Amino acid sequence: MIEVAQVTKRFVIEGMVQGVGMRMFISRAAKAAGLTGYVKNLSDGTVEVVARGTPQKIEKLKHDIVHSSPGNVKNIHSEDYQTQREFNTFNVSF
Repeated sequence: MIEVAQVTKRFVIEGMVQGVGMRMFISRAAKAAGLTGYVKNLSDGTVEVVARGTPQKIEKLKHDIVHSSPGNVKNIHSEDYQTQREFNTFNVSF
């Protein structure tokens, strides 16, 4: 079996994204895709997502956030994310 390399990405989502069920939507979508990591609200009104998995699964999550999530996504910043932290599941952080 060929193993596909896993990557970790960080998204910061701007717009009307807090108080609309965004974190639960992202958590369900990430778990369904088999991703690990977390989603949390930031104090500036944005939502942060750190996701680990195959590049294709992470891009699908990003697509779903932009096109299918509740609220109104104005912008999504994406970057490679380096961490020594291991993620076993996908969690909603507070």
